[in-house]
Amino acid sequence: MAAAVLADCFGEVSIFDKDDIPTTATPRKGIGHEMHLHSLLTGGLELLEQVFPNIRDELLSEGSIELRAGVDQQVFEYGQWMPSRDLGFSIFAQSRTLLEHVIRRLTLEKDNISLRERTRVMAINQNEQGEACGITYKDNKGEQQQIMAKVVVDASGRGRKFVSTLADEFGDFQVEDTCDSNVNKGPFFLKMPEDFKYPK
Repeated sequence: MAAAVLADCFGEVSIFDKDDIPTTATPRKGIGHEMHLHSLLTGGLELLEQVFPNIRDELLSEGSIELRAGVDQQVFEYGQWMPSRDLGFSIFAQSRTLLEHVIRRLTLEKDNISLRERTRVMAINQNEQGEACGITYKDNKGEQQQIMAKVVVDASGRGRKFVSTLADEFGDFQVEDTCDSNVNKGPFFLKMPEDFKYPK
């Protein structure tokens, strides 16, 4: 999703993934809860539609099931089953594997996005001003390479090692706060420098 959004702002977007990416909705090592049922809530679907207007049809054609909220599914919370009632909207249900497959396929259909499989990002590179200017990575042959970039996005999820290493990379980097919920731990919020300017 990050790559799909950035594709409208930059001439070229590269995705680096340490795995060998399947071309079908196939489970792969390192993806948590991949075969569990994932309900795509209305807000998430609406955000996806802003980037991929036809994603509803794509999900259904790949095997997603459209469920009438409150009727076609039963919710067990706080020690009891919630009453059956039509909540007035539908949700899409599928495995995480299927959801990621559809999003990845639609993302890679964009002409200016490329996927580099079996590549492991080793470090974020800096210029003389201490700004991120690219990455160092190991390619699929195990050889170390570098690539320049105007923007670097770490979308590696909860296992992101850069959160613990950015302080070493950037001396003034600070994690200001975290967001907690009863479901999951949210992303880090970073204080943006006052003189920060988005790249053209």
